[in-house]
Amino acid sequence: MKNLHEHLGDRQELKNFPGAIYLLALFACVLVFSGFAIAPKTITSRSKMFYADSSGNGTAAPLAKFKKDADSWFKKMGTTKQKWLSQIPSEKKLGVPVYPGAVITVYQQGYHDSQETLLPELVLASPDPAKKIEAWYAEKLKGWNHNKTYHAFLPPHKNVDVMSDKYNATQHVEIEKAMSNNQFDGMFLKQPANTKTGIIIRY
Repeated sequence: MKNLHEHLGDRQELKNFPGAIYLLALFACVLVFSGFAIAPKTITSRSKMFYADSSGNGTAAPLAKFKKDADSWFKKMGTTKQKWLSQIPSEKKLGVPVYPGAVITVYQQGYHDSQETLLPELVLASPDPAKKIEAWYAEKLKGWNHNKTYHAFLPPHKNVDVMSDKYNATQHVEIEKAMSNNQFDGMFLKQPANTKTGIIIRY
């Protein structure tokens, strides 16, 4: 109503305005019909922001279940669930395809100083065996350097030693067999009980 008052005058002036009632009715109709037009878009946008933890909308993949103490950890870290979710990359920003059915368990921002550089990291968990996932990425990332010993994929012309400090400063995808029920746990998210493989992506 503030914008309406700015254009048509304050409430007292509206009483003395001959066409005030007609204009108010017309304005209300416009709001109602425009509301029907924009409502689906608004709901979708809010779903991406607030419900990505259950649907995966707006993130590279759906998220695993939050831990029971996740809210307290968000508070300790000086952030909120919504803010953290908004930082998780989309598949497009990630730059590599996400294995079907995998769920996110870890997201960590990058880090850089004079001594060390770490690219942002996304870890996903999958119930499928490591060999199947590695074969899938070998097909999807043709032209990438495939280190079969360490089950890692690096972009062309970036075949760095996976044991060197430069490895985590270089974009890569690494496939790792799950050896425990919490190997791929994050600070906020819990590794699913049926996890057989972890997919670690630096981007």
